[in-house]
Amino acid sequence: MNSEETAGASEIGTRANEKDDSFGMDYSVRFVRWLLTPIGVWQLVKPNSSRLDQMIGYIVRPIALTYMFLVIIPMFAEVFAQRASRSELIMLVAPITYQSSNLMKHVFMMLRRDVIKMSMQHMEIDWQSIDNEKDRGIMIENVRLAHKLAIIITSCIYSGSTLYNFVLPALADSYVNEFNETIRVLSYPGGDIFFDVQANVVYEIVFVTYFLSALSVVTVSMGLFNLALILVRHTCGQIQIVVSKLENLVDPEQHAIVLNEDPVAFIVRSHQRLLKFSMEIEIILKEICAMEVICDTLALCFLGYCCITVYSNDDATTAINYVMMMVSVTTNLFLYCQIGEVLHEQCQDVGRAAYMIDWYKLPVRTSLDLIMIMNMSAKPRKLTAGGMMEISRASFTSIMKTSFAYLNMLRTMT
Repeated sequence: MNSEETAGASEIGTRANEKDDSFGMDYSVRFVRWLLTPIGVWQLVKPNSSRLDQMIGYIVRPIALTYMFLVIIPMFAEVFAQRASRSELIMLVAPITYQSSNLMKHVFMMLRRDVIKMSMQHMEIDWQSIDNEKDRGIMIENVRLAHKLAIIITSCIYSGSTLYNFVLPALADSYVNEFNETIRVLSYPGGDIFFDVQANVVYEIVFVTYFLSALSVVTVSMGLFNLALILVRHTCGQIQIVVSKLENLVDPEQHAIVLNEDPVAFIVRSHQRLLKFSMEIEIILKEICAMEVICDTLALCFLGYCCITVYSNDDATTAINYVMMMVSVTTNLFLYCQIGEVLHEQCQDVGRAAYMIDWYKLPVRTSLDLIMIMNMSAKPRKLTAGGMMEISRASFTSIMKTSFAYLNMLRTMT
């Protein structure tokens, strides 16, 4: 971080908050830290990471990537071996897409580590710059909202993954194939191409490996979701602080104009920092959102096909399992779109608040500063999928329509 940005940040807050820091930067990013540490990303983006953290990251990252490949490689081998029927190969597309997309997300996070680290430093300065309980309360309220949503979604996704990758295979009955061999069920096919996965010790090792691989993939997905959520909620909190300062330019009881220049200077500098921070969010998430849109569209299409296929074969239990996965993917996609919608709406609130006060009664110079804020807020920041499409509730509807259109086409072709 350069000296000019540090100096500007020190002007925003006259002093660092030296009170109880139980609700601060550490509290804000605790779920992100818990989720990104096991996959070795937090060690890259943590502000002021120690040499020990870096060494742990060097060890953890290859392990996490290896676990992801241990599922992807057998599934691709199953496809290329062409042992399964066409419908069974189509049913493999959804898990291959999900596993591969989260592997790519992991790679994108590592590629964007400098920008993520910069955003973490930005957040840390914002927390240190809070010098009153009202602003601190606004930030804590936004963090708590993010944490509540994160707990609900993360718990549901991990529970669903455990059910699919551990509970159901463990409870499934073994069967005898055409060679009179007893086959025990695994979460993913293809492992038997490389070695005998049905051998006593080997089966247990592969079973646990598949489960740990699934947990690694879910950790990447949930770590990214929590990162996006906390970045946007932090932005919302800072926007609400700026809006509060704007509303206080005029005393609400006496309608007295505040002529002190410091509040206006604070508002302008804070808005500049907000614009920079929202740009960092866009840089961090644009490739990830593109992966999310493409892979979720394909996953919903092929999961829908799987659900219809197994239900037509009177396998209601498996059909319910596929429905649960469709709900999980749909919820994940909707939350990303909702995050983009909230960011867009909150950025507009600054210009709306600047217009709604009696700005025309302020001194000319002060009014010009506020007009500049209005003009900048007229084009609010948006999350995009690789710069190609906006991430919003409207785009969620379009993605769902596209996915089910592909599903209808797939059913017609098969």
